[in-house]
Amino acid sequence: MSKTLVITSYNQQLYKEYAHRFLDTYKGELDVLVISEDMTGEHYLPLTAHDNFVKQNSWRTPTSFKQDAVRFCHKPYAIWTAMEHIYSEEYNPYTGLLWIDADTVFHKPLTEQLVQERLQTEHTYTYMGRPNYHSETGVLWFNTNSIHARDYVNRVIELYNTNKVYELQETHDSYVWDWTRTKYNIKSRDIGIDRRVPGGHIQAYLFGDVFDHLKGKRKQQGYSQERSLYSLKDKQ
Repeated sequence: MSKTLVITSYNQQLYKEYAHRFLDTYKGELDVLVISEDMTGEHYLPLTAHDNFVKQNSWRTPTSFKQDAVRFCHKPYAIWTAMEHIYSEEYNPYTGLLWIDADTVFHKPLTEQLVQERLQTEHTYTYMGRPNYHSETGVLWFNTNSIHARDYVNRVIELYNTNKVYELQETHDSYVWDWTRTKYNIKSRDIGIDRRVPGGHIQAYLFGDVFDHLKGKRKQQGYSQERSLYSLKDKQ
């Protein structure tokens, strides 16, 4: 039987700014685990694995988001933390880890059926590819029944732990996940599409009926202007 653990990450400041809406609107049947630097509770795990990387590299001045490894290291380290946690348990009930960015609001409950239909794969993980661009990593599903899932995440984290991430052409997490997948021929499921959608907001196209990812300025708006993409999808 499939059982998915939803994971996300935020700190107190981000919780006040927008992440509270994640929990306020989440009514899913799936368990939720938050990886946080400074918040504690029953459904929280501490995020500390990134400390050395941030300390060693905070002096760097990135020229754009594409070179800002420190800013974008939190997601990989949070996923690694969750992965290590479930594998350290004597009994692991979860067959999949589902990462969802904390700047997300939900329209209807997340269910195992939805995960099975839209995300689940027998391969290592599922991602949203975009044509001629890096993938969108606001949603990532990892198959914890696969012996390769933990290895894949470990390979990503090793790039950060050794600072070899700075040898890559770009250092934001989307590029790092893509580079590692290609480098090591990680078998995966790409649920993206082969054309560009308005605003590049592929999540609105794929999951707009379930949740809204408030990327960038959409946080201030409180909604994504592309939120109608899912309904348009059904008409094509």
